Amino acid sequence: AGDSLEMALRRAWADDLSRRHAVGGFLQDRLVGSKRLISMPDRITNKVVDAGTGATHARPSAISVYEGDMPTVTEWWPAWKEYMFALRVGRRMRDGRVEQTALCSLLE
Repeated sequence: AGDSLEMALRRAWADDLSRRHAVGGFLQDRLVGSKRLISMPDRITNKVVDAGTGATHARPSAISVYEGDMPTVTEWWPAWKEYMFALRVGRRMRDGRVEQTALCSLLE
């Protein structure tokens, strides 16, 4: 699931988002705002508690409680990709089971 989502994100970036101006073409876009494409992923992935272990995981970000070092984009980017696509956390399902899930799948 993570690989196909990452590929879809890469296509969206290459075909559309990378060609927009940051403010007028993206942040002020009513469609982006109405779909909560910025705020909801931030809320869902900012800090996650593993339902199986109780461990807390923070997204590598200047606005989260992430405690690791990320002085450059070169160091931050791999940590962010690891967090979003490789890290598996326990998510409690409706039937009470705890299922290991990649964080990117929470955004589907």
